[in-house]
Amino acid sequence: SFINTITFNIFCKDKYDVTITANDNETGIASVEYLLSETAISESDIASETGWKSYSAFSITDDGKYIIYAKILDKASNVTYVSSNGLVLDSTAATAPIVTTNGYNPGGWTNGDVEFTISGSTALSGIAKYQYSADNGASWQDVTVTDGSAALTVTDNSTTNNGTAYIFRAVSNSGMEGAPSDPITVKIDKTEPTIEISGNTADYLTVDTVTITPTAGVSGIAGVT
Repeated sequence: SFINTITFNIFCKDKYDVTITANDNETGIASVEYLLSETAISESDIASETGWKSYSAFSITDDGKYIIYAKILDKASNVTYVSSNGLVLDSTAATAPIVTTNGYNPGGWTNGDVEFTISGSTALSGIAKYQYSADNGASWQDVTVTDGSAALTVTDNSTTNNGTAYIFRAVSNSGMEGAPSDPITVKIDKTEPTIEISGNTADYLTVDTVTITPTAGVSGIAGVT
């Protein structure tokens, strides 16, 4: 059919093969032509368009936005126009995202949660989702996009004194995985330190030694007073 309201919601990252099939039960088909356009053409204006090409099966290989129009002519000179919906071919990786830590100083110890905001990636086909990796890209986890940005809250204690490095990337609507962000190291230690004090409390002495033994979580002891 001829689609009057075009939505560019067909995405691909490789070549897009185009096949147009035409039938006429009375006189038969005289010719089939096609036209590629980046913008929608109204049904009232399509007949005046120029640049039609004789159809044979073809592939779209260049990145861009496309609407495929077809002009079908039967042997009695009747013409029918049909169109595809909007297609976006996007084989280019999305740009690296902008990552903010909302007040957290990367690489420093904190006893609270760390909140990331991920945004700013661009792609011809748009951004479908953001992802993060905590193992240097060996595996990726999805972060849902809301109003163009995504959020991740890290709550768990770090397992080593070096913390955990997080990287982020975008995935476009065509499925292209984007360039990763620079790593951001998170160090969380919510474990309250403990202290043990020992000494001779049974006798009167002129001098004695008090032994103070502190313990702490993964961040270690900063000081004892």
